[in-house]
Amino acid sequence: RHRYYDREHGHADRYSKRSVILGTKAAEILIMAAAAVSFVQGNLWLSISILFLMGTQAAYFGPSKYGILPEILPEKHLSWANGIMELTTFMAIILGTWAGSQMLRSYPDSLQTPLYFLVALSVIGLIIAYFIEPVPAVAPEKPLQINFLSDLAANWRISGQDQPLRLAVLGNFYFWFIAALLFINIPIFMQVVLHLPEQEMSGLFIALTVGIGLGSYLAGHLSGNKIEYGLIPLGALFMTIFSFSLAGAGVSWNWAAASLTLVGFGGGFFVVPINAMIQYRPDPKNKGGIQGLSYFLSNIGVIAASVFYYIFTVQVGASPAEIFLASGFMTIGVTAYVLWLLPDSLIRMILWILTHSLYRLNV
Repeated sequence: RHRYYDREHGHADRYSKRSVILGTKAAEILIMAAAAVSFVQGNLWLSISILFLMGTQAAYFGPSKYGILPEILPEKHLSWANGIMELTTFMAIILGTWAGSQMLRSYPDSLQTPLYFLVALSVIGLIIAYFIEPVPAVAPEKPLQINFLSDLAANWRISGQDQPLRLAVLGNFYFWFIAALLFINIPIFMQVVLHLPEQEMSGLFIALTVGIGLGSYLAGHLSGNKIEYGLIPLGALFMTIFSFSLAGAGVSWNWAAASLTLVGFGGGFFVVPINAMIQYRPDPKNKGGIQGLSYFLSNIGVIAASVFYYIFTVQVGASPAEIFLASGFMTIGVTAYVLWLLPDSLIRMILWILTHSLYRLNV
């Protein structure tokens, strides 16, 4: 998946991002149709191969989807657009999770039947993609790097020339690391701490994803006509406080759901300005490569969360509550590091709170 994905670094700049989106949506139709065939045949290895192709298609689609925003929108609308993007993304996660379980119950003996519905959805997605505003390729002369490691290293060096951009790339990595860590920890937390059956854990997943979606939408709306990176430490504060609240004694299901909603809410405030900075700050000829680097590192963050969870639970013997505690302390450390390198983000946070509470400025 990462090999195919990193070659997208060149494609995102050498070709129109709209063309890449249309190509990936067309490929999605073929992949969904092949998945239906693999289920009809009951071929496990073919199904696994199709799953790999789904990951590859998503890896091409993701950077183009986010990377096209600064090409069709002015800077003042980027935060708003990212808020809408994150809201709809996490709504899709909730609906997809629910729909998948419903389809499994409705068609236990004919799993290929729901895939016909997914083929139809893919066709609808391709039709919608045709209405995206055409944009030219920003660097058609840019050579395609076959060696994805050198491409990654080159884009990493480019991000280092702009400290806020480098911090935004690392911040996006941390967001997906902590989100994946929470998703891994929730089922064990439900069973060990709340002593509830597995069937009830979907409510906590929904609480977290709803929180991220709402936080993202509000962050985009409250940013005004600018990229408000003063929201980053505010979001980190929410993530820290309510991660700690999950580590206390006597936590109930309602308390856990409310806390996870607010952790997700803080995550939305945290990630929206980060995404907008990644889209806006690079040179136009490097936007696709930097977006690809960020997307690649977000996948590394998900893998790192699994490794971290294994080490702390199996090797160290940490409890699910202590995982939440660790995530809070890690967020404090990350926030302190960002404020040390970018202290004006703290000033912007304070001024943002003042101008949205005690004072109101009309310019």
